[in-house]
This record gives sequence, C-alpha cells and structure tokens, in this order.
Amino acid sequence: MNPFVPLRDRDFRLYFVGEALSFFGSGLSLVALNWYLLDRTGSASAVGAYYGVALSAGLVAYPLSGPIADRFPRRVVAIAADLVRLLSLGALAALSWFGDPALLAIYASAFVTGLGFALFFPAIIAFLQEIVSGEQLVAANGLSEVTTQLGNVTGAAAAGFALEHLGLSAVLTIDAATYAVSALALGAVRHRSLPEAAHAPMLAMLREGGRYLRSHPAVAAFGVVSIVPTVATITSNVVLVTYVLRVLHRGSTVYGIADMMYGVGALSAGFLAALVVLRLGEWAAMATLLVSLVAGYLAFMLEPHLLVVVFAMTAAIGFCSSAFRVTANSTLMRVVPGAVMGRTAAAFGISTTLLQVASAIAIGPLIENGGARAGFLLLAGLIVGATLLLAVAAPRLRRPLEAA
Repeated sequence: MNPFVPLRDRDFRLYFVGEALSFFGSGLSLVALNWYLLDRTGSASAVGAYYGVALSAGLVAYPLSGPIADRFPRRVVAIAADLVRLLSLGALAALSWFGDPALLAIYASAFVTGLGFALFFPAIIAFLQEIVSGEQLVAANGLSEVTTQLGNVTGAAAAGFALEHLGLSAVLTIDAATYAVSALALGAVRHRSLPEAAHAPMLAMLREGGRYLRSHPAVAAFGVVSIVPTVATITSNVVLVTYVLRVLHRGSTVYGIADMMYGVGALSAGFLAALVVLRLGEWAAMATLLVSLVAGYLAFMLEPHLLVVVFAMTAAIGFCSSAFRVTANSTLMRVVPGAVMGRTAAAFGISTTLLQVASAIAIGPLIENGGARAGFLLLAGLIVGATLLLAVAAPRLRRPLEAA
C-alpha cells in the first residue's frame, strides 16, 4: 500500500496544501493562547474555560452543519467555514494590536471560531470521501492526518518564539491569514459534484440522519470511539501546559517543543498507519493503539523531568492517537454511505463535543486540586472507556465488512 498515491490527484494536492497551512496557523495560535491565558490569569481553569467555550459552539452548530454538508457542495461549505474563522481571528488580532484584549473578547472569538470548525468538520470529511476512491481511503486519511499534524508541528514549534518576540497580535494575524490561504486552495479544487440529497428539506435530512444511526447502533458507538482520542488530545493541552509550568518549571518555548513533538509522532502516523494496519489488521491495530495510549498517559503520572524523556513520550502518544484516528476514520468511510456522511459526522461531533466540553470544564479544577497527575489519570480513563466501547462495537461491524 503506497501512502502517497492520493497525491497524484491535483484536487487532493490542493486539499493537502491548503489544510496544512490552515493547521499551521491553528497550532501557532492554540499554543500561544494557552500560554497567554495561563500567564495572564495564573489559572488552569481559564485555559479549560477557553476550550469549553470553543467546544460548546459545536452543540449549537452541529445539528445544522451535518444537513448543510449533505445538501450543498462540500467544497463551498468548507470555504465558508474558513472565512468564518478568518473573520473571527482577524477581529481578535485587530483588538490585540491595541493592547491586551479583554478575556470576554478572547472567549467570544473562541466561540465563533468553534462555530466555524463545527461547520467545517462534517463538510471536509464528506468531501474527502468524494474525491478519493475506496481503495485509497486509508492512505488518504493518513495524508489528511499529515495535513493536520504538519501544520500543528510547525505551528507549535514556532509558537513559543513568536509569542515572546512578536506578541499575541502577530500570532493571531498569521493564523487569520492561513485561513484565507486554505479557502483559496479549496476554491481552486475542480471537483464540483452535488450530494445526492441536494434538494431535500433540511428538517427531513436531519431526521433521516437520526434514523440511520438509530438503526445502526454499532456504527453510532464506533463513531464515538473514533473521536475519543481527539477528546483526550484537546484536554491534554490543558494538562501539558500546567505540567511544563508547575512540574518542569520551564517556559513557553519548552511547552511549544513538547507540543511539537506530539505533532512529530502524529505526523509519522499519517505515513505509517497504513503499514500498521497491514501488519496487525485494522481491528487489532485499533485495540493495540488504544492500550498504548492508556500506558502513555499513566506513565506521565510518574512525572519525568528529563526533557528528552518528556519529548519522546509526547511523540509516542501523538503517534498512537493519530494512527488510531486514521484507521477508525477509514473504517467509518467504508461503512457509512456517502449520502449521509455529513450528518453522521455531525452526529458524532455532537456526542463527542458533549464529552469535550465536560472534560475541558472539569480538567481545570481537577488540576488545581490534584495537580497534573490527576489530569493524566482522567486522560487514561477516557481511553479506557473508548477501549471497552470498541470491544462491544467491533464484532457487530466486522461481520458485514468482512462479508462485503
């Protein structure tokens, strides 16, 4: 299985480049805002609240973003989502040029940016399913993961330096510009097909998506499993920034490098996930990766201080999380019909957003009272729950897939 085959297609290359640049800006501003909020307020809860506000936007947008992705051209929807995030980050950047922006403005920007992501997520998942063939799904999902992590690696690596030497305003301006580049790249894609349900009423489409998941409970359960490592990753940002500051007693540059090393591991998973699946099989691979994630988060409870060990551990966690996500997403794309993929992805987004909001809100007080160890224990618990749910859902999904 050649992991680079999808790059032979012009449309996929534009998808790849545009998203890599977009995620560079996201990685840059995410690390910078994490550090900025903790340094300004001295509270891990303020960082957790930032994630909670951003994620809660998904609860508002996902019920509509799924039908939108299945009714209108996915490319156009993704471009619109990029423009929403461009305006949100651009406005916050403009405020920051005149001094420290109010916390309310930061949280408001987080909410609007979260709305943009909730619109973007189901559209871009369904769009990828359109532009690549079925036999290339694992390779395409691996390269899609590369777009995410390549941007995050470079963005995180530059974040500490950029925040210290350029300031928050420049960081946010760069992030806003990357969304403009992403929109231009997607605009150059030639694929123009409309989804099959283009003219169905929105409410009817929403009900149809709900009926599909109710009639396929194993798919619904597996969809939740597929995004739990992402929930853990988002929550780990709050834990890691606290770990670097209060356990390692280091600055934003070390935090940026630690986040970068997570991205290095995740980036390698984009190229190697297909090989792991070939070696172990998709179901054994997913179970092995989840168990490895549990071990990684528990190992952090030993509070290693040697930086090379910390960086190696974050890289290993990044690899396992992303390799699982690539494999699980490819399996979902084989199971879920393209006509309902946008609504299905949005439904998974709603379920996992609830978990993300609860985790982001809980993690701040948990760390304040129990330290970083308590945070890593929570992360391990999330992955244990996903492993148990996978054990329940896998047998029901394997039979129809193997029969096909």
